[in-house]
Amino acid sequence: MLEVIHSPRLEDLADQLAEQLHAQRRRQMTNILQPITVVVGHLGIARWLEQRIAMRFGIFANVRFVLTGEWLNAEMARFGVLEPQNAAHFSLGAMTWALYSLLEAPARFGMVNEQALSERERFQLSARLARLFSEYLIYRREWLLDFEHEAARTTRSTRGATQAETKIWQARLWGALSARFNGTHRAAKFHALLRAINSDSATHTLIAAPIYFFGFNHLAPDVLTLLQHFGEHASVQIYFPNPCVEYWADVVRERFLA
Repeated sequence: MLEVIHSPRLEDLADQLAEQLHAQRRRQMTNILQPITVVVGHLGIARWLEQRIAMRFGIFANVRFVLTGEWLNAEMARFGVLEPQNAAHFSLGAMTWALYSLLEAPARFGMVNEQALSERERFQLSARLARLFSEYLIYRREWLLDFEHEAARTTRSTRGATQAETKIWQARLWGALSARFNGTHRAAKFHALLRAINSDSATHTLIAAPIYFFGFNHLAPDVLTLLQHFGEHASVQIYFPNPCVEYWADVVRERFLA
């Protein structure tokens, strides 16, 4: 079952999550050493949650906070569609150094630069591109697959040559990065994970592990798709901060009333 719990106060959401975690721990007395996983948008909110729950119950232990990418990697490993060592190749740090090596000759990817990059500049550029590709792995899976098939050369954008050229060198650079690790990454294994979730043999594994998402203002379409599929077999709870006290889901824009 997929359930969305929303409130204008983050403190109220944290208290509701704390009660759910406490109830789940009481149900798992036979396996108290098994950590409970909570997916958060950033580590700052994880630290705040730790303190909030500890103040409420007097203790905080054996709850593991992970980011979205870590959760996706863990689920793919649990269902056997992506090995942890392959996922590690596309971590932020690993991609940074792999890109640093590839950018020793940026011109071969179509990146025009009149002056050679210093080692510091090359590292800074590699780190920024690694963050960009990390976001693509979550939010733009189809772009990465297109990049690998060189579909970016025929860009669908109509914003001019600059953006088209940008996609071309990004496609070449990602293609080289992906080929270095045999193209084994989350974007390539997404549909395999969906098939694994919906297989008959997966149901018993899912029921034992409720899924909690806390404090997200938005979620990537692929993540929402996964949660919908998980919700058919397991308890999925999304704690969503709603900035409005009043109910607004039925508000209609004026242009639709005209």
